[in-house]
Amino acid sequence: MRSPLVKTSRWYASITGMFVSELTAIAGPLQWPAAICGWVGIVYVMFGGVRRLGCA
Repeated sequence: MRSPLVKTSRWYASITGMFVSELTAIAGPLQWPAAICGWVGIVYVMFGGVRRLGCA
């Protein structure tokens, strides 16, 4: 069975790839901070879950 840390690193790579690919779709000045805050929030929640599981 894989550790949650391995699953998290793969998930992090996936969400970062999606974030980078959507950069061309961001048009307005308010969309930039919204997209960045959303990405940071998702990553924070995911790594917070790994901390609670005691794997990091």
